[in-house]
Amino acid sequence: MLHNGVAAEDEFAGAERRSLTVKFKASAGSNRCVCGVNELPPVLAGSLRAILRSLSPSPRRRATRSKASFRGHPSHPALIPFPFAFLTGAFVFDAAGFLMSAPALWTTGSYLAVAGVATGMLAAIPGAIDFIYTVPPKSSGRKRAIKHMLLMISAMVIFALSRWIRGDAANPPDIVLLGLEGIGVIALMIGAWHGGTLVSRNQVSVDHRYANAGKWKDESVA
Repeated sequence: MLHNGVAAEDEFAGAERRSLTVKFKASAGSNRCVCGVNELPPVLAGSLRAILRSLSPSPRRRATRSKASFRGHPSHPALIPFPFAFLTGAFVFDAAGFLMSAPALWTTGSYLAVAGVATGMLAAIPGAIDFIYTVPPKSSGRKRAIKHMLLMISAMVIFALSRWIRGDAANPPDIVLLGLEGIGVIALMIGAWHGGTLVSRNQVSVDHRYANAGKWKDESVA
């Protein structure tokens, strides 16, 4: 009897182990379950479904991947540091040249303004593509993207106008032009803050296939 009891217990344990066996195989950078979840006990089946939902990107998350990217890398975030650095540098060099009466500094500032406007126009192309095709409509991200776009365009127009009024690069900036450029820098910084929030909070241009890849997440299962 004891022997038969042990054999029956071993057989039950073996069947339980077989029912809990879950096989995963890698396919295109993601793990895919190839077993029948319904074969598992109810509690474990619910937990497994929650885990698989957390590992699989939802349609909304897939929709926020950048449509203007190169080999998976969004182009707009890669280009915006150039106009930001050039235009901020233009204001700094112009202000320094004005205060120190140094022609070399304000001439450098003038050329930096030209470079900033040019690279800003280049960065605006993938930005416009993402605005049209990536940012979800009727969302807080859409409203934030509009503010970001308007502020950046305003900064570009202000610096372009300042450079046009100034004329030759060797001409010294006056207090009015410095005031315009200062307003442009403020618009640039606020616009950049909105752009950063679009990525960090609204997850625009984030590829969720690789975000937190390979990490477990806590899920509540009813």
